[in-house]
Amino acid sequence: MEGVRGRQRWLYPGVLLVGALMLIGALVYEQRASASPTGTATIALVAPAQARAGSLITVDLVASNVRNLAGYQATIKYDSAQMRLVGASIADDLKRGGRDVLPLGPTEQTGAVVLGAVSCPVRKCSDARPAQAQRIPSGIDGTVKVGTVRFYAAAPGSYPLTLADVRLVDPQGQFLPVTATSIVLNVSAP
Repeated sequence: MEGVRGRQRWLYPGVLLVGALMLIGALVYEQRASASPTGTATIALVAPAQARAGSLITVDLVASNVRNLAGYQATIKYDSAQMRLVGASIADDLKRGGRDVLPLGPTEQTGAVVLGAVSCPVRKCSDARPAQAQRIPSGIDGTVKVGTVRFYAAAPGSYPLTLADVRLVDPQGQFLPVTATSIVLNVSAP
C-alpha cells in the first residue's frame, strides 16, 4: 500500500509537469503559426542622407517585411545631453488597410520617446455602433512608416539612436517576430 501512495505522490507532479509542457508547446506553436510566412519583420530608424548641426533632423521609424500588422510600440533612446527632441508623431500609414488607428503616444521620457499605435477592426474607432460597422479583419503587409521623430543637435558628431522594447502585433493581439535596427546619426558642421 505504501508503494502505491509513493507512486501517486510522484505521478501527480509528473502529470502537472507534462501538462505544463504541452501548454507551453501549444502556445509556441500558435505564436509561430501567426508569424509572417515570409520571415521576420524589421523595424528601423531611417535618417536623412545629410544631417547638419543647428538644423532640424527628421528620422523616420519604418517597419519592413510585415505581415498582418495591426499595432506596434517602440522606444527610441538618445543622448539627451547631446541632442534635443523637438517632436515626435505617429504616422498615418497604419490606416492604409482601412482600419482606423488609436495613437498610443508619443510619450516623452528623459533620453527616450515611446511611439505606438493600435488599429481598430472598423473604419472609425469612435463609431457609436461598432457591432453594426463593417469589420476589417486583416492588418497590413509590406513596408509601413509608423512614426517620425525630430531632433536638434547643436554640435557635429556621431549620435547613437537605439530602438528598444519593440513590439509588433497582428489583429488578434499576437506578437509578430521582429528585429530592431538602431543607427548612429552622423551630424556634420553647418
